[in-house]
Amino acid sequence: MLSSDMQPNDTKTIKTLSEHESKQLLHKYGIPVTREKVVMSESDAVAAADEIGYPVVLKGSGEEFAHKTEMNLVVLDLRGEKDVRAAYQDLAASSEGRAMQILVQQMIKGDREIVVGMTRDSQFGPCVMLGLGGIFTEAIGGAVFRIAPLSQRDAMNMMDEIRGSKILDSFRGKPPIDREALADILVAVGQIGMDNDKVSEVDINPLKFLDRKPVAVDALIVLDNVKRKENNRIIPKKRFGEGFPPKSIGIVGVSREGATTVPGYTGTRIFRLLKNAGFQGNIYPVNPKAEEIDGMKVYPDVASVPETLDLVIITVSAPVVPQVLENCVTARARNVHICSSGFAETGEAEGRRLENKIRDIALKGNLQVVGPNCMGFHVPSAKIKMFDGMDDFQQGPVAFISQSGGHAQTYLFQAPEFGIGFSKIISYGNALILDADDFLEYLATDLETRFICVYLEGVKNARRFFEQVKKICPEKPVIILKGGLTDSGARAAASHTGAMAGDKKIWDTFFKQTGAIRVYSLDEMAETTYCFLKLKPISRMQAAVLGVGGGATVSNGDICAREGIILPALSLQTKRGLSEFIPLVNQGIANPLDVPAVIFNYKALSKTLEVLNADPEIDIIILNIPSRILSGDPGDLLTGFKKVLNTFTAEHPDAKPIAVALSESVYLSMTETGVHELRKAGIIAFSSLSTTCRAIRRFVDYHKFLDSREP
Repeated sequence: MLSSDMQPNDTKTIKTLSEHESKQLLHKYGIPVTREKVVMSESDAVAAADEIGYPVVLKGSGEEFAHKTEMNLVVLDLRGEKDVRAAYQDLAASSEGRAMQILVQQMIKGDREIVVGMTRDSQFGPCVMLGLGGIFTEAIGGAVFRIAPLSQRDAMNMMDEIRGSKILDSFRGKPPIDREALADILVAVGQIGMDNDKVSEVDINPLKFLDRKPVAVDALIVLDNVKRKENNRIIPKKRFGEGFPPKSIGIVGVSREGATTVPGYTGTRIFRLLKNAGFQGNIYPVNPKAEEIDGMKVYPDVASVPETLDLVIITVSAPVVPQVLENCVTARARNVHICSSGFAETGEAEGRRLENKIRDIALKGNLQVVGPNCMGFHVPSAKIKMFDGMDDFQQGPVAFISQSGGHAQTYLFQAPEFGIGFSKIISYGNALILDADDFLEYLATDLETRFICVYLEGVKNARRFFEQVKKICPEKPVIILKGGLTDSGARAAASHTGAMAGDKKIWDTFFKQTGAIRVYSLDEMAETTYCFLKLKPISRMQAAVLGVGGGATVSNGDICAREGIILPALSLQTKRGLSEFIPLVNQGIANPLDVPAVIFNYKALSKTLEVLNADPEIDIIILNIPSRILSGDPGDLLTGFKKVLNTFTAEHPDAKPIAVALSESVYLSMTETGVHELRKAGIIAFSSLSTTCRAIRRFVDYHKFLDSREP
């Protein structure tokens, strides 16, 4: 922790520790630093140099001299008393009356320099940085980041990712650096940020190596009195989950005509949607100007309902919402869903004022509020529908948390094509009280949920979200579409839900540390979820790819390489096995394979699958076929193809997975029809080889992450 003399005073927002003070704090955390001494006179400098041992370095140091090298306040390689005296005199003259310490320091030679630092992200808090060091750090770039606290594995991975990482290995006759010692430093720097809220920045530059061991040669630590924003969200006093799924629902804003001036779903529409879906609990329409709607009694306000409500859905206009919320407090409603929009997402002062007002009411009344500006809940097991236009519920093990109601609707309607069924869908909009981390906490123990998908624009307590995802991911894969990481996307996020999207570099780090699966569209989310539902765990990305035509086979190899799928050379035994029944005229049995005759010969296809399945270097088999081939008439190829694959799978229950990519840039309807028919038959199928590789790579990356975790 910071000593009292290091603390910034009340009147000064920022304080920069001197190099010596900075190193004292580093030393407390076990970070090796140079032997050094602050001196007050020329003779003291000579005595210090004799004690430390030549050669030495003299530096001018102080709060006004942070960039010593650029100010010519560093004198290197001093080898005797005469050199030390001359350097001391020059530095003393350079101070020009400003408060400057003169530091005598051990000279560490070596041409391998790196920089280690800590900065505070406005959302995630302390983040550790590693990059190439010296005076060109900013120009070279290529630094990598991790969110603190770091594990040893996090630190080791950082070393592999930095630009120029080869300098850490055997380099120009020098032995490799001690990676474990460097990892210890990275972990310690992260802990400084975790332990000391006033430390806003740590900069160790350069870190050099003495007998392979890293030593901090120069260091700068900046303190401030800023109130940290990364932990500014008030965590609800109660965990989300009480009264959910609800058994009693009140709907405020149900009108006899169903008309409204409020955009989006009306109370009447939601009321009828629940009734028509067969919701088994009690529904209470609320309208002070009506007595009966659709044959059901209407209540004047929430407090008049004869039972404590598990959920109140508010659909009235924004100015009326505060009054309804006060009524919910009186009625002790367990959960409140504010469907209404017109709050901070408008970007207008009145919208922000209204949002602040309802936040105060909710916090004071200890209300669990979902929204505003959202669609709320879709729970198949409770017969709660979020949208109309759906013929039936498709229940399953996938949960979807979405900041966007539109994305929730799109994913919900897209899912049946992939055989995705939902346990819960939660659309939460502006996240007034309940945020993504609260819903994650609930889903972590939800017995109906095995996989969690998230669409996220911003999160108010990013650190808690980070910790939740990191904790949940090993047990339940978390697939995240993070919006707003471009300038235009961030502007759209601000106007959509009032969210702060965050820094792209730190979000990149978030995915590396948590093991969450990153996707860039709802299509990719569905394709990746599909893999988790259909495939057994795989920890390597080695595939055999079967194609049709020479040019297409070359393209297949390029696509796989681009998407991170390895195509290993087939073993001699595999090649011999294939050559027994595959003629090599106009065909090829290298990997990727060019085998058009196999596709048209069901017996040959079955044999090919059997031979490839026995190759220990192959983890998955991908068939990339133009859809027009399977859609043709001869012998109903598609029917025969499905039969071959299903028969093979049935006869080889432990076989390696088989995926089919139907590729056709012209006949798109054929591709869609073919993929649909294959999926209906229980065959894993995608609409292009790129899509197939991308989804499988994400699936494999997740399992590789699990295998790489520290015990």
